[in-house]
Amino acid sequence: MNEIKCPKCGTSFKIDEAGFADILKQVHNAEFNKELKERERAFNIDKENAVKLAEANTKNVAQVDISRKDSEISEMKSKIEKYNIEKKLAVTEAVNKIEKERDLLANELKNKDTEIQVFANSLKDKALALFGNENAKEVVFKKPYEVQKKEFEEKLKQLKEKAPSVFSVDELQGEEEKAEFITTFRDLLRIKSSLETFAEFSFSDVGITEQEFYDYQSKYLDIYEERKNYEAGAESILDQIDFEIELTVRDVINFDYIIQLIAGLKNITSDALRKKKTEEILHVFDGDVQLRKKKDLIKKFIEENLPHIDKSENVEKAFGEFWASERSNALKEIAESDNISVEKIEQLIGEYLYTQRLPQGQDIVDLLPATPKLLERQGIIDCIKGAIENVVDMFEW
Repeated sequence: MNEIKCPKCGTSFKIDEAGFADILKQVHNAEFNKELKERERAFNIDKENAVKLAEANTKNVAQVDISRKDSEISEMKSKIEKYNIEKKLAVTEAVNKIEKERDLLANELKNKDTEIQVFANSLKDKALALFGNENAKEVVFKKPYEVQKKEFEEKLKQLKEKAPSVFSVDELQGEEEKAEFITTFRDLLRIKSSLETFAEFSFSDVGITEQEFYDYQSKYLDIYEERKNYEAGAESILDQIDFEIELTVRDVINFDYIIQLIAGLKNITSDALRKKKTEEILHVFDGDVQLRKKKDLIKKFIEENLPHIDKSENVEKAFGEFWASERSNALKEIAESDNISVEKIEQLIGEYLYTQRLPQGQDIVDLLPATPKLLERQGIIDCIKGAIENVVDMFEW
């Protein structure tokens, strides 16, 4: 028998083994069921929280993936858009480059055709003016010396009516008066060129001194240079005139001739006579289109270097060194201003002297350290072409 005390009332009673076991079983089952329910409820709460946490984590991961994908899509769109813009710009630049080169070639061809036609007409005019026989085929008969001499004197008279003295050429008013002077003196040049083929020709025989003639020629070339350097603008009647500059070239004037003239100054003891002879030498440069750009350098050598040379035999060597130094300085200035090396400028000048043609624009661009911007390209090309021409005109003989 087992004695059991009630926890509420404190009453004690006895119960057999079977009853005690039955009560114990009931108590045990009730506690077990209660604990089971508690655990089930805790499990369900944990399960629910885990599901919620999993859902939240999944949602966050998904959101991150979506944001990353959106960023990648946006970056890809940006790259595609940038590529399309660059592609359009590259195509536009390539097309513009090709079109400009095409236009330049077309203009060069057009200019060459014009030059050829002008030259052909000039040759025809010269033949007619000098020989006066349009129908000559195998033999060209030259007018007699006396006939051409008379034509020269008549043309000289017309010239003096328009410009009585060399200085009066500067007083000509308007382009029409200048045009009349140009055409008259050009005709005089044509006749003079023919007269020079006669052994008996002398300026003293035609009513004008050689110096005065070449002074007039200098004014003639001044007008030519003025018009040549005139910026594009209103048309001028002077543009319609062929100056026939080749008629002004004097073959006798070359490097050796100039050295002889300069060296001769060392043998002159009189300051007044030396000054006069110097002016005469510089006048020679005024009268020749190929020598005019060299005048200032010749003057500089005579004034600054010649006094320090002891003997006339040493003039040629000193002049050669002076000329090379000035040329080198000119190339350095071009190199600095146009951002191109001296060696590459020398290369362009060498090709120009060999081919007698200025380099193409792309040939110049290829030698630059960096490709110029599209809007600056043509200006740089023209600047370098002009520099090449200037160096050749100034320093080549």
